[in-house]
Amino acid sequence: MEKRWASCRPLTPGSCPPLSLRSWDGWTPRPLQALRVLRGHVLHHARAHVPRGAEDGPGRPFAPFDAGFSVRMPDTWTPIFDLSDPERVAETVADAEPLIDDVIGKVVARESGDWCGPRTPRIAAPAMHLHHLSMRRTSHFTVDETCIGCGLCAKRCPAQAIEMRNGMPTWAKESCFACLRCLHSCPKFAIQYGRNTRAHGQYRHP
Repeated sequence: MEKRWASCRPLTPGSCPPLSLRSWDGWTPRPLQALRVLRGHVLHHARAHVPRGAEDGPGRPFAPFDAGFSVRMPDTWTPIFDLSDPERVAETVADAEPLIDDVIGKVVARESGDWCGPRTPRIAAPAMHLHHLSMRRTSHFTVDETCIGCGLCAKRCPAQAIEMRNGMPTWAKESCFACLRCLHSCPKFAIQYGRNTRAHGQYRHP
């Protein structure tokens, strides 16, 4: 049987999260052509990650994806998106369930096609990329007096950008993955990013 591979990763408009790209390191084939199914709006990330014209082996170019899918889930980028209404979040999750079942069915049946949702126009990708780089600056984060010093944020940070100093989290790197895992994991919701996150709430996986 022909060898195939699959990847399920979060994507944001105009960018592929750095954590997703890092997780592909060492994969064969790596995802230069796989990301092409997204019609260019994250291709600039792939080109920075994998040299143009690179091959899996002599005369064997990187294989493209046979299929692409997208499923809308609650958007945890709370500097913009509002997750403060539990019923609305639960409704989004419930709406995704039949879509996930459909994806599973197509994968099991080895169907080929492009079932991805709306895409950021390719012309907007460079600007979105620059915006994403700006959003990764850890100077956007703050922590308030409700922090109990549990260290959960530091333990869960995939970029290892947080250190506990004098019982308080400190961002020791200038940039991180901007995944907001620290914010959503904090048991006291003491960590904020910018001005809107407190009003927009935390995401708790059901």
